[in-house]
Amino acid sequence: EEALAYNTNLHLNIYKLYNPTSVNLRKIDDRKVKEIKKKYGDFFLMVSRFQYPHKDQPTVIKAFENLITKYGAKINLVFIGDGPDKAKSEQVVKKLPMDVRKRIYFLGTKLDVQDYYAAAYALVHASIAGEGLPTVMIEAMNYRLPEIVTDSKTGPREILGDSQFGLLCKVNDPEDMSAKMYKLLQNKTLYRNLQNLECQRVRDFYPQRIKEKLKNILLEISDE
Repeated sequence: EEALAYNTNLHLNIYKLYNPTSVNLRKIDDRKVKEIKKKYGDFFLMVSRFQYPHKDQPTVIKAFENLITKYGAKINLVFIGDGPDKAKSEQVVKKLPMDVRKRIYFLGTKLDVQDYYAAAYALVHASIAGEGLPTVMIEAMNYRLPEIVTDSKTGPREILGDSQFGLLCKVNDPEDMSAKMYKLLQNKTLYRNLQNLECQRVRDFYPQRIKEKLKNILLEISDE
């Protein structure tokens, strides 16, 4: 859209292809999923590199604090990933009340992330600087994991629509994010509807669908 806006006098042929996701090909270990659920209970999950402002774990932490202290929710928060700003997020957590702090877990990098998707209650994801195409959001859809994501400049809205396939919240706004988290906890009908809609949306990112689109693009080019 930006390329077209800045080049209105040019006749550009722009084709868009999504990065295909193949995480659904990873085998889920049912025994491991049960162990995760037993250890962490119901939990919100964020899978991301710790690198602010491209990833905004502090907003998620503050939103979670609000979810526990204001709304009285009984749920946990799990972070998977590593990166240069992980220590800063850990310091934010250390300053929280004990009842909140004891519910937050930093697990580092996990090679079996699919088992955590399968075990989680919902995905949370935050960015300030914007995204390209957040692969983690597409991966989570494979496991019918409802999502709450900041409406950053690019990426999330293209995947979720206008909160059609997941809940968008304001950027760098813990209050809005916590309200959406609580809504997803309370409204089971909404939760199930999002699960069902995700099953439809994620097909747009399957390798076979991308392969078909690429083939059509090449055929169109060859005919010109």
